[in-house]
Amino acid sequence: MGPFMFRGKLLRQRVWDQVKDWDTPVSEELRLEAVTWAQDVGVLSRVRVPRWFGTKIGQPVQLHVFCDASKKGFGCVTYLRFEESPGVVKTAFVAAKDRVANKDGCKIPRLELQAMVLESRLQRTLIGELEGVLVVEQVFLWGDNESVLAWLGSESGKFDTFVCNRVAEVQENVTYEDNRPVQLRYVATLDNPADMVTRGLSTKEFEEKMKCWLEGPVWLRQGEETWPARKVYVLDPGDGFTKEELRKEDLMVVAEDKKEDFEDRTAAWSRLRVVAALAVKFLRTVSRSARFGTASGGRNWSAQVTLGEKKEVVEVKLSQSDYDIAE
Repeated sequence: MGPFMFRGKLLRQRVWDQVKDWDTPVSEELRLEAVTWAQDVGVLSRVRVPRWFGTKIGQPVQLHVFCDASKKGFGCVTYLRFEESPGVVKTAFVAAKDRVANKDGCKIPRLELQAMVLESRLQRTLIGELEGVLVVEQVFLWGDNESVLAWLGSESGKFDTFVCNRVAEVQENVTYEDNRPVQLRYVATLDNPADMVTRGLSTKEFEEKMKCWLEGPVWLRQGEETWPARKVYVLDPGDGFTKEELRKEDLMVVAEDKKEDFEDRTAAWSRLRVVAALAVKFLRTVSRSARFGTASGGRNWSAQVTLGEKKEVVEVKLSQSDYDIAE
């Protein structure tokens, strides 16, 4: 009932966007749409969905999951494909899921990626449920956005956070310990049954397309040679969508510290002590010259400097200067 129920979800979203509290009436347009949708619910009583797939216990089957997205939302639908008798292939509807898109203006490729996430989760759940009942030999995940298929075939770390996390989840969901083969395949929008979910159908449209919804595309019941051609998708940096989703590379600039360490400029510790003492001696002489009016050219080297006492002072001053520079 997915295509029909999706219309109801869209209607509910529009109501909540327009009405902010329980006492505010909806617009006449929304009221009429809600009444029409509610009246159509009764027509669904004529819809019959087989509860038996037509399989036997332990029968080998293929699991095919189709997904699609639009500005309204995204969804997926699942089918089993198996041989009913030698040379006769049958398909059976299993389950469907859909989500209404948020009102944040998310672009179609990202919605398509979220559809692939929903698709991968659903197939993982179904394989767990079918374990011990049927033998799922192959899994096929179908999508109609080639950019997203290229993302899924690439390393997740090269994308921004949004795409990276979802690509990584899909890759994890389709990886099995028993090396179960999972293929990502492209399907044209016209052949994609999940397109009915994202557009939403009236009861009349739903009845007209009921066979396609319950059995999948016609070629799925034919030989694999009639299926859409399988492609190897390569990430194309020239693709506008791809380029936008790539992770921005962080550029680290390392500035070379031009400040030379004072101790490295001396050949030995003894030389450092002598240089430090002479520096202190010179500063004291200049200070005394300024205090007593000594001529600038005069020298007064009578000050007695103890090297052991002064080197600690110089080292403290040098350490303080290092912190001042760093700050």
